Amino acid sequence: MPPKKGPPRPPDSRQNHKTTRSHKDTVDELCLLCLSKGQRVLPEQAKPVIQQHVFSAYLENQDVLPKRLCNSCYQKLYSQVSQVKRPLPPPLDFTKMSADLKGLDVDTLSSLCACPICRNMSLPVRPGQKRQLSCYHVQPTAATPPASQQALPVQGHTAAAATVPEQHLLCPRCLGPVGRGLPHSCTREARVENAEKVLTPRSSQHLASRIIRQQTEASGSGTIQLQNFRGKSTSVTATPTGTKAKRRLNLPDPLPHSALEAIQVSENMSGRAISRTAQALRAQGVPVQPNLERSLAQKQQRLSEYFDLRSLTFKIKTDKGETQVMKQVVCTKDAKGLMDFIKSERRVNSCRAHFGLDGGGGFLKLCLNVIEEPRTPSQSPVAKKPPAGASRFLDSGVKKLLVVAIVANVQENYHNVKTLLDASNIPISSLQFSLGTDMKLANILCGIMQHSSVHPCCWCEISREYSITPETVPKRRTLGRIREFVRRYKECLRTGKKVRPQDFFNCIEMPLFTDLPDDIEILDLIPPPELHLMMGVVSKLYEEVLARLERDGEDRKKIEHWAAAHNIVREEYRGGTMEGNKCRALLKQAVDLGKQLPQQYRVFAVALIRFSKVVTACFSKELVIVDGKEYQDLIPEFHQAYLDCGISITPKVHAVIMHVPEWCARKGKGLGLVSEQASESVHHDFRKKWEHFKVQENNPRFGNNLRNCIVHYNSSHI
Repeated sequence: MPPKKGPPRPPDSRQNHKTTRSHKDTVDELCLLCLSKGQRVLPEQAKPVIQQHVFSAYLENQDVLPKRLCNSCYQKLYSQVSQVKRPLPPPLDFTKMSADLKGLDVDTLSSLCACPICRNMSLPVRPGQKRQLSCYHVQPTAATPPASQQALPVQGHTAAAATVPEQHLLCPRCLGPVGRGLPHSCTREARVENAEKVLTPRSSQHLASRIIRQQTEASGSGTIQLQNFRGKSTSVTATPTGTKAKRRLNLPDPLPHSALEAIQVSENMSGRAISRTAQALRAQGVPVQPNLERSLAQKQQRLSEYFDLRSLTFKIKTDKGETQVMKQVVCTKDAKGLMDFIKSERRVNSCRAHFGLDGGGGFLKLCLNVIEEPRTPSQSPVAKKPPAGASRFLDSGVKKLLVVAIVANVQENYHNVKTLLDASNIPISSLQFSLGTDMKLANILCGIMQHSSVHPCCWCEISREYSITPETVPKRRTLGRIREFVRRYKECLRTGKKVRPQDFFNCIEMPLFTDLPDDIEILDLIPPPELHLMMGVVSKLYEEVLARLERDGEDRKKIEHWAAAHNIVREEYRGGTMEGNKCRALLKQAVDLGKQLPQQYRVFAVALIRFSKVVTACFSKELVIVDGKEYQDLIPEFHQAYLDCGISITPKVHAVIMHVPEWCARKGKGLGLVSEQASESVHHDFRKKWEHFKVQENNPRFGNNLRNCIVHYNSSHI
């Protein structure tokens, strides 16, 4: 049965295409050696090679000749100056071609002409077939065969052997030419040299790879010894790529991507740096799972769909006062979906969202830690050894922190914080959450004035004298009381009455917890910030004792030298105060400090010693008994020691004395459970990642770079 005919073939659109190419365009795109389509532009360093091996008058006629080379001719041309030469295409009559092309009119060069090259290019050609232009090909003679048919000389170990005709035989022992009048050194070293000259560089690599693979599999280990003609053998360590070969050699499993990702997160390394680390490991014989760069690139974009770039209005202070400017903000567009994705990736069911808000490092950031709730004994699975490369970072630490909203170069004020929170659109009413921040931002979140006001505490309505008696116990602040005072304050302002904020307990703005009921106390929303309380109390006592020494003419420098010897120094960028680690170091050395102080100032050392016990008892994740005493006994002792120093009570000291024991009694836990340390450490940690994307804020790429940086940073913290 005759085969069925298929549908008619559509006409070739190339045959109906009317070209508008000029003669110059046509010639410039041809290969100089074979007159086919050239893929490479003729480089300058190739022109002397053409002058020597192809056309001696090329430099005088290069303006009218083709300007390209095809891939095949490119390799053949450069082989003429290498050890192994490849035959060139059949020779062309470049003298005739130059004369024909030079005789064309100048006007002809801008249009398609009737020269042999243009006529040949205008003819149709079948797919896969090369165009032929026979008018410029040199006809071979009997005496001179074409270059494609000329035999290559036998490569020997001497210059004379290179000119030996093809009919001479090769020695079966040393592969050198054998003939009358030819020198012959039949040694093992000559055999290796002759074999190396016959092989191309790529064939030499293939042979070396085969020998190393065979020797490695035969030896049963990853290291083999290769013999040399002289001296010691060469030790080679090879890692076979085949699964069977790896099993035979009993090689270790390759280092997984997750292990290198953990190194990258821990050291804040760029993708290029971690790739170089993998290369160094492989060079030392440590197998690494392949496709590392592709895997890391995919993981760094896992959270891309959850973040967006917006332009919002913020208030900044200038020399002319406060003004509004447009700023680019990167924030999450689906906070609930982001948390669900984190829970699924970490395979947790019950978790708590711990938010952190702080400004530092040139950015105002809203951060999130998704912390797994501790399981009951009945829910706890059987303990298993974590897999290699598994994350060992704490859920509450900076290496598991996500930046959910960020804006550059704005002050911490009510308008800016409200704008950032509204942009992130976090449904806190439906979450089990906690909040860690400093005391300034705590007042801003509650709509209360700064700590220089008459009623500075965000947890109670006490006045700044901080005098407490059984008859004058201050009321606890709730969202409902703050909202009511703000409504009264705004109403008085609207009617034009003369009012003072202190008459409304310094409540001037609505709290930013908009979805929560009125009966919630602020202490249940914002726990006392343990890091800032420790730094504030220690710095206050230390600065006060230095001031007393200087005022009374004592040797202040002696104490400063003692502190420097214990690496207890103040940081200039923090306004001359000490960081958290330095404050802890001073608390540990408080007994020694008391020995250095004059007798009348040792009350400061006593206050530091007692405060150190309070920190140990209350500032960890669990409540701790110190010297047989609980925090209910330790805090009053510190209070009395602080009063003995004769210095004023600051808002932070008031929080330690009054609100820290309240919070610990309500929760039954230590303040370390809701610490703000991660949201403080993120400034330094994020700055390292930002260095890989950093541009000036007025750069058009600033917004996209900031978003890419946030996506990369958060994706590596899953």
